[in-house]
Amino acid sequence: MGQAAVRTALAELEDRYGSMEPLGTGLEARVFRGGGWVYKVYRPRERALAYREARNLARAGFGDRVREVTVLASGHGVLVLRYFPGRPLAPERFDGRALASLAALLLRLHRLPEPGRVEPEELRSRLGRFRRALAHLPGVVAVARRLEARLSAVAGTPLAFGHSDLWAGNVLVADDGQVFVVDWARAGPLDPARDLAILKTGSLDLLGPDAALATLRRVVRRYPDPEGLWRRLAFWIPLTYLHDLYWFATKAPQGLAAAVREKLPRARALAERFPPL
Repeated sequence: MGQAAVRTALAELEDRYGSMEPLGTGLEARVFRGGGWVYKVYRPRERALAYREARNLARAGFGDRVREVTVLASGHGVLVLRYFPGRPLAPERFDGRALASLAALLLRLHRLPEPGRVEPEELRSRLGRFRRALAHLPGVVAVARRLEARLSAVAGTPLAFGHSDLWAGNVLVADDGQVFVVDWARAGPLDPARDLAILKTGSLDLLGPDAALATLRRVVRRYPDPEGLWRRLAFWIPLTYLHDLYWFATKAPQGLAAAVREKLPRARALAERFPPL
């Protein structure tokens, strides 16, 4: 979103709602705060995402946080939400209270059934795409072969409602340990293990490798079938690291070298030997 478009949208927002301050910039939206409300502004061509995010929040049980969805004269879509007084997940804020709050939120979310099951052919296609694009990186082909062998543990898993983008910037922790997850535009049907794999690779890894796995175990043990969920994570976590590398390779190549140093060793280690629950 260009600066001129941002100024136009902000002027209209302030005419309608009063003065506000910027909170952040995402790939798809700009976020502002005014009083006790947050205003998420989507580009005109993506304004439907404001409505989609509102529907997903309602599906997740957070419909009471939505004040309204509107379209500005400039064509920008705006989602207006109640402000949550939290900051992005960081090791110093992720204590037992935060873990309990996050685990309860995710377990409730993943109890919401969605039609369909995990399709093995779609996963093979995705795995093949990553393998071809990243074959020049040391060990990627071996990781892909091991994941192919684990695919049967995931195929046919019933889908549930999930967030699908649980990186640290979307996991907000308040001073009292309460957790709220933001950015629901891409939420939808998935294997709950996929959500937890993103949580591990995008958030819990900030705690360090050993603490990340220990924390993930504590979350998984709250689920009805922890052993089955853990077996599926043996597929999804290495695959998610490959997905991250693929994203950098195709979307932000300037960050690929750093991502390879951080993520590829973890993918290789967990593909070679995934620890027991």
